[in-house]
Amino acid sequence: MKKQITLSVFTILLSSLLFAQNTINLNINHKLGADDFAFNQSSKNNLSNDFDVKRLQYYVSGVTLVHDGGTETQLDSIWMLVDASLKTTQELGTFNITNIEAIKFHIGIEQDFNHGDPTLFHTSHPLSPKSPSMHWGWTSGYRFIALEGKAGSSLSNTFELHGLGDKNYHETTVSVSASATNNIIDINLYADYTKALEDIDVSSGTIEHSESGDAKKAIENFRDFVFSGFELIQSTASIDGITSVDIYPVPAKDGKTNLQVNTLSKLNFNAEILNIQGKSIKIQNKLQTNIKHEIEVNESGVYFIKITGDGINEQMLKFINK
Repeated sequence: MKKQITLSVFTILLSSLLFAQNTINLNINHKLGADDFAFNQSSKNNLSNDFDVKRLQYYVSGVTLVHDGGTETQLDSIWMLVDASLKTTQELGTFNITNIEAIKFHIGIEQDFNHGDPTLFHTSHPLSPKSPSMHWGWTSGYRFIALEGKAGSSLSNTFELHGLGDKNYHETTVSVSASATNNIIDINLYADYTKALEDIDVSSGTIEHSESGDAKKAIENFRDFVFSGFELIQSTASIDGITSVDIYPVPAKDGKTNLQVNTLSKLNFNAEILNIQGKSIKIQNKLQTNIKHEIEVNESGVYFIKITGDGINEQMLKFINK
């Protein structure tokens, strides 16, 4: 009898370990480069355009979790209206999930809801009427992003990028490493909004409220560049630090992109290529700084380049091979 009781208890304990319910939270850490996001904070994009931000809001929806060795779980009825000036934490639900390797999500609102009536939602719902408005009208739907600010050398030129349109409802995939602690899994994303203006010339100001032009490009930048599962590390301009890192073209062309790590003195560094699950694909050792190196991957997807070396501040870069 004692053996049967002991076996039963063991079975219950084993089941609870294998099928533990964990609450999953999504945290978005808002950044401008390596600095915490703030309004009226002077920053630069990759074109060296000076800008500051007065408004930054966007929608996140269509969330899928990649977990426990590649299993995908699609989440229903998740809509987030993200305001970069506010702390962003969203409970995604409670699931039998232990380890999360990646998160997929869309910027904007899916077509089935994009052209609905905002007044049908409770005032606390992300899709209800907002002030300032995030809804363009029943025909055009919601603003997927609303990015506004000042630009130019004296920060006197206005830019406004309001991106919308069903054809711009893009999915992005971000590699993460998140495990359960006390029945909670925290997914920490880092959003660098200097990347939202990648290759967009805002120096003279630009106003685009549409599903094309610079507004379309800004949504694509959110898809391709803004989000990372790795915290940004402040580069230093000291003799032992990285002054800049260039990776181009992005997306990679025919599986090939170029990497150049710039430092004040010539150093050696290592470049490790990781896939979206964080698995190491290849390592290129003893590369020299201040010269171009070709990086090649065979399959399409999202990849990361981890840069390390003596006297090098560790960096994690994202690139896409289509």
